[in-house]
Amino acid sequence: MGYADARVTVVEGDVLDSTGVTAAIVEDAAVFVALERASGSPHVLETAVRHIAAGCRARGVKRIVVLGIGGARLPTDAEPSLAVSVARWVRGATGAHDGDDVIRAVDWLRASKLEWTLVRVAALHDGASSDGKYTMGDAQLGMEAVSREDVAHAMVSCVENHLFVRQTPVVVPAS
Repeated sequence: MGYADARVTVVEGDVLDSTGVTAAIVEDAAVFVALERASGSPHVLETAVRHIAAGCRARGVKRIVVLGIGGARLPTDAEPSLAVSVARWVRGATGAHDGDDVIRAVDWLRASKLEWTLVRVAALHDGASSDGKYTMGDAQLGMEAVSREDVAHAMVSCVENHLFVRQTPVVVPAS
């Protein structure tokens, strides 16, 4: 990821190992979760959120920002266009996206006492950042990919500015 911030420490590990997850969490910090589901790993985001939420409780961490990739539609979202609906169906049918996993992760977050944010994007790209020119909020979740660096910036902004607590904002490229 191109985003660099001296206050952010990247920790690699196995989110399916609850003991390792708890050990990796630093007390009194915010936790950022940015996972991409490996092929054949259903429900990994839900499991990760369960383990990380438990680790946060054990370490006294109250703030967690989770990245949800793949355009999962939540029950509170507006109806998508037909083209977006078809594209999401194709991704789900090919195993490229498990929207139910994101919905279950949101359910776990809502049930927690954490100050959580689930940042949603349709897709990520490794290309150049737009230098902070993205929209985050109640935008319609379409099919546009957002740079990894812009999404990292948006996630850190949620913590720094206490934005979107207990909400699921969408990040889209600026129009």
